[in-house]
Amino acid sequence: MISIIVPVYKAEKYLDKCIESLINQTYQDIEMIFVDDGSPDQSGKILDQWALKDTRIKVIHQENGGPSKARNRGIREAKGEEIIFVDGDDLVSEDMCQVLHGLLEKYQSDIAIAGIKHLFDDQEVHFQKSNQEIVMTSKEAILDMWYQKRILPSPCSRIFKKELFDTIQFKEGIIFEDVEILPKLFQKANSIVYTESELYGYYHHEESITTNTFSKKDLGIIDICKDNLEYAKTLDEDYEKAALSYYVVGALRIYLNAPEIYQEAIKESEQIIKKYGKTVLKDKNIRSKLKYSLILFFYFRPVLKSIYRRINRWK
Repeated sequence: MISIIVPVYKAEKYLDKCIESLINQTYQDIEMIFVDDGSPDQSGKILDQWALKDTRIKVIHQENGGPSKARNRGIREAKGEEIIFVDGDDLVSEDMCQVLHGLLEKYQSDIAIAGIKHLFDDQEVHFQKSNQEIVMTSKEAILDMWYQKRILPSPCSRIFKKELFDTIQFKEGIIFEDVEILPKLFQKANSIVYTESELYGYYHHEESITTNTFSKKDLGIIDICKDNLEYAKTLDEDYEKAALSYYVVGALRIYLNAPEIYQEAIKESEQIIKKYGKTVLKDKNIRSKLKYSLILFFYFRPVLKSIYRRINRWK
């Protein structure tokens, strides 16, 4: 059985579409655990109504504690041998469970990852399929993520063997819990398989945490990236170089996006970029977006912010 865990908060506008995409999965041996994370809107009532229609739906109501707390609760309640995370304001392709479960079996992997389709309100949804499948070691997957290649730092769009969470859980009270937990999960996996098929639809809208106005919690990316770097140093030079790259990416995020009221964090980020940026520039594995951002930072800084708005749209 696959346990699909869905944290829900203020998702009433999108929730019906999300649930419909789950109950209509071609792979039917699933349970759907919706954790109503203290939603102040009608999300909780919508979930209760759906639970009356489909016995595979389980609804948990709890006080607001953030997506990490909701996911941890879902993991504890899960009865399946495999786990998929879906956010309550997203939707998935009808064959997502079937494809991801099939990849685990085909390659005897612990994690299978699909591509993400970026969606915007009022846009028609067309999931792209691909025959491209890549089997990675734990190391290859972590480096791929830290270098921002194929694998995005998100718990969604992938399936996990539940046993990976026996000793690992989401860190609660932060908004970059995915950046913190995924290296640990990947490191524990015997192998990871990636398909370029787009099976998960991620909506960009005003209510999304990652598209909200910059807040103090956004500053936490620096500490998490720093912790990842310290962890990487205990492994080998390849890990350290990749983690250093991601550390600088996190610093650039703060430097370019934080409002002036966070001047101390902006200065700290600037110092990180100055200290490590030129070392990262020498790394042939970094993305073009990071490379050109650092060149602008060091040599054309007055125009960095205006040009970065265009660079940031690059893949």
